[in-house]
Amino acid sequence: MSGPQFRTVLAVHPHWKGSLKLSSVDDQIEHEGGGRGIYSLSNGKLLVNWNEYGQEIFVEVGGIFVNETLLRNAYQKLTQDGEIPSTIFQTWKSKISFPDNFKMWRDTFAQLNPSFEMVLWDDDDNREFIKSEFPWFYEFYMRYPGEIYRADVVRYFFLYRYGGIYADLDVECLRSLDGLRREGDVMLGQMGTDPDHSIPNAIMASKPKEEFWLLVIWIMLQIKDIQRSPEYVTGPVILKSAVDLYQAKNTILSKTAISTMEAKLPSNLKPQPRRTNISILPANRLYPLDWTNPVHQIIRSRVLSGNYLSTNEKNELFPDAWMTTYWSHSW
Repeated sequence: MSGPQFRTVLAVHPHWKGSLKLSSVDDQIEHEGGGRGIYSLSNGKLLVNWNEYGQEIFVEVGGIFVNETLLRNAYQKLTQDGEIPSTIFQTWKSKISFPDNFKMWRDTFAQLNPSFEMVLWDDDDNREFIKSEFPWFYEFYMRYPGEIYRADVVRYFFLYRYGGIYADLDVECLRSLDGLRREGDVMLGQMGTDPDHSIPNAIMASKPKEEFWLLVIWIMLQIKDIQRSPEYVTGPVILKSAVDLYQAKNTILSKTAISTMEAKLPSNLKPQPRRTNISILPANRLYPLDWTNPVHQIIRSRVLSGNYLSTNEKNELFPDAWMTTYWSHSW
């Protein structure tokens, strides 16, 4: 009596390379080194229970089954050693209709960063993104009393999922952002001395899957009164609280919070296996205009009235800045 008929596929493993033999008879599996076991195959993933080695998962990549741990470690090393992705993410109520000054400032990003990917999402895109990528958060997301809350929230999730640079539409780019991509794992900015609003969420940057953003999300989930002003529910007050908690000497609470969020994520969305290096840039780099400063308010009011700054004026006022926001408070 002949044995089972095997289908041979290529495999990559941390400890061996070669072939796997899959049989439809009793879901048997062998590898050329002698290991045997049973398997299940679904959605491009091969779950193997080896007789000798226990359980392993292989992911199909280009017709080759790659050990999931090996694949994940390679991706994480690539991301960890690399830079913040060259993506600029922005969001508005509509992708086809927004104020002329917003279009003008958005164009400065494309002009100074021609190799960057420009991503503009509207409210529908934001909802679909949360619903498809983070369905466990969707019901909470839809409970917020206005789109400004959801616009705040989606930027954290986008930076966690894809990484890149987020900027409000009233932010003007002043120079190429290539150098900014090497500032850390997560890049934030300082503004003024107000204890609650000193780290705005108008400009942020990140590598993908940084655990810090899971802490931001966890804190938002703890807010009971979501009818308060968005800055206290989804905005800069939340962001500052997350920074303080993450950088506190006692890390038990932040680690527990992050683990709680990580448990909700599928394997392809798990965070980097390391702490996030948060870089908080001084005010003159990202927020040279402070909306709480009376002198800066004069400049801000002038610009928002349509009397824009000349190139020379911007060079004098913001000599060290990557970007500046004019704080239109359009929400």
